[in-house]
Amino acid sequence: MQAVQITQHGGPEVLQLADVPRPEPGPGEVLVRVLAVSVNHLDLWVRRGMPGFPVEFPRIPGCDGTGEVAALGAGVNDLSVGQQVLLEPGFTTSLDSDFVRLGQDNLAPDYGIRGEHCDGFAAEYVTLPVRYCLPLPAGLDPITTAATPLTFLTAWGMLMERAVIRKGETVMVLGAGSGVGCAAIQIAKDEGCRVFTSASSPEGRALGLELGAEAAVDHTDPNWPKEIKALTGGKGTDVVVEHVGPATWFHACPRAARSLGYLRGHHRSRGSVATAAPIHQAADRARFHHGAPQCFAPDSCKALRRGLSAGDRSHLAPGRSAPSPSVAGGSSRAR
Repeated sequence: MQAVQITQHGGPEVLQLADVPRPEPGPGEVLVRVLAVSVNHLDLWVRRGMPGFPVEFPRIPGCDGTGEVAALGAGVNDLSVGQQVLLEPGFTTSLDSDFVRLGQDNLAPDYGIRGEHCDGFAAEYVTLPVRYCLPLPAGLDPITTAATPLTFLTAWGMLMERAVIRKGETVMVLGAGSGVGCAAIQIAKDEGCRVFTSASSPEGRALGLELGAEAAVDHTDPNWPKEIKALTGGKGTDVVVEHVGPATWFHACPRAARSLGYLRGHHRSRGSVATAAPIHQAADRARFHHGAPQCFAPDSCKALRRGLSAGDRSHLAPGRSAPSPSVAGGSSRAR
C-alpha cells in the first residue's frame, strides 16, 4: 500500500509518498481503509520538528481521520466490514491502569497520539484496537468529520469537564481561527452560553462570528480586554478558554475575566511554555483553562458521541454541519 512518510524534519517538501507493507489486524484489532485525514497543527510540528521531542523516522503523520472497516481481527464483534468509523488519535498500550478505567487515558504514563508517538493515519490502510474506532452515523461526511477528534475533544474537556460551563454564562474563546477555538465556540454556543472570541485576522474574526460568537475582537490590540469588559457590562466573562500562549494568557486574559484565577499551561502550537502565575483581580471567581492537545480520553468521547449521535449535526452549532477542513488547519494553510 502507499503512505505518506517523513524521513527528516523540514517544510512540505519532506513529505514523501512511499510503498509500505499493508498491516494485518491482530486479535481485538480492526483493519481500516482510510477515507480522509485532516491536517492538525500537531502534524505540522511533527514535520517541522519540536524542541525536546525526538521523532523516530520514518514516520507516517496524521493524527485525525475517518475510514471504512476492511477486515476484523479475532474477537471483534462490535463493528462490521464496510462500516464507516471515526479514528481516535489518542492511545494507550496497556489497559491495566486506573486512568484508563476512569476514562482518563490521556493521563496514563504510556499515553500517546498517533502521528506523533507512532505512525498515524496518512496511509491507505491502518490497524488499531476496536476501542479506538467510533462508528460514524449515516449522513455525516467522512471528509469533514475527519477534522473533529483532536480539536473537539480538547475543547470539550476544557469547557464541559474542567470549566463545567452552564447555560447563560459568558465565555471568551481566544483564537477563533484555530481548530480548538472553532470547536470551543460551537460547544459553548450549543450549551446556551454567550460567546465572545478573538482572532488576529479579519478572516478569523469573521469565522468566529459565523460559528456563533456574539462579538469578535482583535487580540493583537492591547485594548481588547476593555472591549470584552464593555460587551459584558463591565463584568468580564465567566470563563476564558486560553490556547494561544503567553502573548495573551498572562497579561490580557485576566483583564477580560471577572475575577480571580490561576493560569498554568503548555501549548505546543505556539511553542513550548511551562509557567504558572497567580492572577488577582476582582471579587468573583473566573475559571481559566489553558489548552493542550492531550485534553481528551478515548473512553470519554462525550463530545463526539453527542455531536455525531443519530447523524444530528445540530449539536455542533445551530444550522451548521460538521467542521470544514479549515477548522483543523487545512492544507491551504499547512506551511
